[in-house]
Amino acid sequence: MIKFIHTADIHLGKTYRTSADDAERYENFFGMLGGIVGDAVAEQVDFVLTPGETFGTTKQINQM
Repeated sequence: MIKFIHTADIHLGKTYRTSADDAERYENFFGMLGGIVGDAVAEQVDFVLTPGETFGTTKQINQM
């Protein structure tokens, strides 16, 4: 049996300039990804499927 986690539109690095808690919200995206990775390890999944927008801007993509 294959086990996997499906998530989408993670938006790493996304900012909300109009939000008073922009820095906290920015960190939430990375914390959420850490939770997904932790769950994947704990559940010993075979793969993690992440369609959609992984990064919040093209800046992160260009730095890879």
